[in-house]
Amino acid sequence: MAFVFKLTPDEKFFASVPVPVPGKGTQPLEVEFRHQGKEAAAAWFGSIGGRDPAEALADVVTGWRNADAPFSHEALRDLLSNYPQAGMAMLETYARELVGARLGN
Repeated sequence: MAFVFKLTPDEKFFASVPVPVPGKGTQPLEVEFRHQGKEAAAAWFGSIGGRDPAEALADVVTGWRNADAPFSHEALRDLLSNYPQAGMAMLETYARELVGARLGN
């Protein structure tokens, strides 16, 4: 059967986030993100400055599947506390998945 392109994307998607781990380079964390269209994504990215990183990411991160603890808002906060660069890695991956996919990169 031929591939049929969906004009309406899935509401959620997984992406591998390369989380910097001291002494170990980066380790992949499979994160589930909430999809947003162009306008919603632009509004969200514009709203995150000055916000608590865990609260901002909780708007778009809905789960993960290869961590040693189940996803929760508290677990997300723990991740960001224990691995300070994880938040930026999540933001970069999310942006790349939303925008990069549109650009074909």
